[in-house]
Amino acid sequence: MAKQGRTLPAVVQDLVDETHVPITPKRDRPRCGAKTRSGGKCQARAVWDREKNKPRNGRCRMHGGNLRGPTTKLGRAICRVSALLLNARRLARLAREPIEEDTEA
Repeated sequence: MAKQGRTLPAVVQDLVDETHVPITPKRDRPRCGAKTRSGGKCQARAVWDREKNKPRNGRCRMHGGNLRGPTTKLGRAICRVSALLLNARRLARLAREPIEEDTEA
């Protein structure tokens, strides 16, 4: 007796075939290529965007570039408040420290 495999209904299979984008195997993905301290090229794989099936920026996770910082209004507001609090703490610390006077006369 042959085992019968589970199959999808024809309509569903057609939808899957139309929307499915084959993922590029890891061995075929590009390398980072950034210059290393030893003068060679970085051999790590580039960060991969699975939805678009292409590299995000062509670099690996270690050479992807600087962080751009907060990109939303909320994120910028949080950073602003954090900076204000940090400066307030620094001023309070300076106010508590005794002032050293020059007594060389």
